[in-house]
Amino acid sequence: MQFVAQLTPHPQPAIQPTTSMCVLTFVARASDSLLLVASFSHSTSSRITSESLDMFKSQAKQVLKTLNSQSLAKCSIESGDCVFHYLILDDVIFLTLTERSYPKRLAFLYLGEVHEGFVGELERDYGNVWREKVRCVWGGRCEEGGQERR
Repeated sequence: MQFVAQLTPHPQPAIQPTTSMCVLTFVARASDSLLLVASFSHSTSSRITSESLDMFKSQAKQVLKTLNSQSLAKCSIESGDCVFHYLILDDVIFLTLTERSYPKRLAFLYLGEVHEGFVGELERDYGNVWREKVRCVWGGRCEEGGQERR
């Protein structure tokens, strides 16, 4: 099931017309929205200005804070001339921002590839306990021997 939501409109800096692409990508822990990976495209072919990119980064962080493991697993959220797309897999949120003209199918395929790369890297480093590492590192709550540890 796919859901499309609309963020409250904010005044947006001008966006110049050109080809569309993925502008930013965030990977965050679903339990507390801790940002694990961030990637930004500074391509000259993007219609996103540096001023609007800062605004979209802030909006992306707001979106992450509203999500958790009980949220819809796949969703698109419109924001002006752009759209946030996210997947929640393995208790991790994969979020990207694209221009509105970018095909949703490609955005979700891209997020699937980001998930595969993220999990693949963690499996190489930590094996089958990678989920525990994501859940526990950087201040996450974990239980060990019946006692919670931080």
